[in-house]
Amino acid sequence: MKRLFFTFLCVISFTSFKTIAADNPHVTLSGDWEIHHISFPSTFIKPDIAQAAGISRSANLALVNISVLDAKSKTPQKMLVTGYARNLLGQKKEMEFIEVDEGDAIYYLGQAHYRNEETLTFTVTVRNSDNRQAQVEFKNKFYVD
Repeated sequence: MKRLFFTFLCVISFTSFKTIAADNPHVTLSGDWEIHHISFPSTFIKPDIAQAAGISRSANLALVNISVLDAKSKTPQKMLVTGYARNLLGQKKEMEFIEVDEGDAIYYLGQAHYRNEETLTFTVTVRNSDNRQAQVEFKNKFYVD
């Protein structure tokens, strides 16, 4: 079930791990890491898949998906992921990320509430066990279904 969830996230993000990162707005290169990031309404996920992944679905709840790959080998990297969302008024919404480890894929899921037509700027920090870190920032405008 979780494998199906990850496949769904990849299809939605139009992100292939073999895509050249420079041509993909959902990938940030940082040293020898490819940081893949996407956000979308949590209602895009089917209820049974959301339940299996341990995430909530709501008309005003965004889902953020982060994965980090070694840029050369394309292998998934274990990270500590932290972050927050900030709206245009500067209101900060801390996010907690859960790790989903499928062996050949590791990704991190976080959520943030939004209002109709609200633009959120996500700031996410990834840190490995050697304390090396990188930060990505990306925006998305959300609409309540």
